[in-house]
Amino acid sequence: MILDSIKERIASFERKEIFRFCLIYLAVCVIVVIGILVRHVYILQGLQTKMSALNKSRSSVQAILTKYQVVQQQKNKVEAALKQNKTFNIQKFYQDLAQKYGVTAQSSVRFNRQKLPNGYFEESLQITINQIDSKMMCEIMLDIEQEPIVYTIGVDITKISNAKKINLTMSIATLRAEE
Repeated sequence: MILDSIKERIASFERKEIFRFCLIYLAVCVIVVIGILVRHVYILQGLQTKMSALNKSRSSVQAILTKYQVVQQQKNKVEAALKQNKTFNIQKFYQDLAQKYGVTAQSSVRFNRQKLPNGYFEESLQITINQIDSKMMCEIMLDIEQEPIVYTIGVDITKISNAKKINLTMSIATLRAEE
């Protein structure tokens, strides 16, 4: 019934009207398809921008996690070294070092102890050694570097005028677990 009335209505159109309706239908379809494609392109551009931002964030997080793992490994090494050397005394270490190189008389030492926010105590020595040669300075610094529980905070080297000697001021430190 309804189909019959539609058939009759279409049959009553002239050829020009049918052609015009087909063109209008085709134009509407083309406009809809173009609209869908434009929307699709804008959506893809937005997604590419978001993917780029996410990839940058992922790279940043990856770098942070890698650094965190390195820090954790270093922390574990420090904790293991601290557990092995519970009786380590940095002042005794330096006294032995000064006696080994015969610089006890020409050196001065200042001790400092401070609590760090990570729960450790940092015990440091401010050392000044006067009138030594560069070879002895290198040997002293090498011995300090070879002690795994001691680290160097700072070094200041001053050349003495008209002499082949230098004055060495350095800070060395160690960590001690909270007591």
